[in-house]
Amino acid sequence: MDQIDHFFAQYPEFDYNRQASSPKEFYRMCDHFGRVQDHNNQYPTERNEAREAFREAMVESFNDRFGTDVNDKKAWEGICHLLKVDPLPDSVKDMKEVRPFPTLCFIADTSKLVKTTHVNLSDLLDGGRSGAEVQVFDSEASLAAYTVEEGRFFPKEEAYYDFCFVKSLARISAAAANVEDVESIEARG
Repeated sequence: MDQIDHFFAQYPEFDYNRQASSPKEFYRMCDHFGRVQDHNNQYPTERNEAREAFREAMVESFNDRFGTDVNDKKAWEGICHLLKVDPLPDSVKDMKEVRPFPTLCFIADTSKLVKTTHVNLSDLLDGGRSGAEVQVFDSEASLAAYTVEEGRFFPKEEAYYDFCFVKSLARISAAAANVEDVESIEARG
């Protein structure tokens, strides 16, 4: 059981599905309890408080699963495993490259080719939790469009994992602005 499971356990009346997308389960739970926007487009206090607790649970679960040390080889091996990198690079240096992309990015020298991998961090977390396949995107734009469409924003305000991720999350929000108004998107998530 991780922090996301503990979060949903606070709501025993809600039929939580651990195998489903955790952000989608949060939205489904809000609908279940009628915590929707009013005629002034405001959410009830209970929904806002639950949202903050859920966001904290996501970050804590991410940190528990992948660590907080950007140079932790075991954490990078876990990420590479989720992304089906084969063969696994020998060093952390070969597994990652810190770049200001709106994603988790790393370099994997599997056949003398450098791969920059764009993944949604919420998907990466859910993949680690449930074993679900993690979708890899070809570009920043396609990742931004997916993130907006699915409402799968990783909580940048609470992200204390690493400066790389915080900067990356700010970039995905900026890229999303080209798709749709970010404030209305983040209000959903």
